[in-house]
Amino acid sequence: MKRNTIKDIPSVSEEDYYVFKIEAWDKLYRKIEVKGNQVGRLIYTTEYLLHNAVIVIELCIKSKEEYRLWRELKRISSFTETEIGERIDKDSRIKGFSIEGMKIFIKDEEIKVEYNGKSYGFSRGEFERKPRGVIERIIDIGRGCSKLGCTLKT
Repeated sequence: MKRNTIKDIPSVSEEDYYVFKIEAWDKLYRKIEVKGNQVGRLIYTTEYLLHNAVIVIELCIKSKEEYRLWRELKRISSFTETEIGERIDKDSRIKGFSIEGMKIFIKDEEIKVEYNGKSYGFSRGEFERKPRGVIERIIDIGRGCSKLGCTLKT
């Protein structure tokens, strides 16, 4: 409809607008917490993330690789934290994750892990084929880097 015909928010504009009428709001079965971040008015997410996120930051997962990495890390530890900038809005993107003192993020064609001043890299292709195997090797880093098949970068 034309913008100037919308009575709820008056305007003189003749532009075409879509109008959505909300029949009912469904309440989530649990609250999604806000931890230390300022939340903007609007966040785009998926229904799955909406129903499975524990904190608002998790609603900002955008790619299938971020999603899979998040799920695998959450599977092994409820203390997995998602890192993002200070303000959360529709353009917010995940910077990475932290677990057991490790910083884990996706960069280019690698999953990078930083721990105790050292950097480790795992192929995204390998993670797509064997996500649990890569996650086990990442956890080994936190246990002293025994039996690693990763690339150590200093």
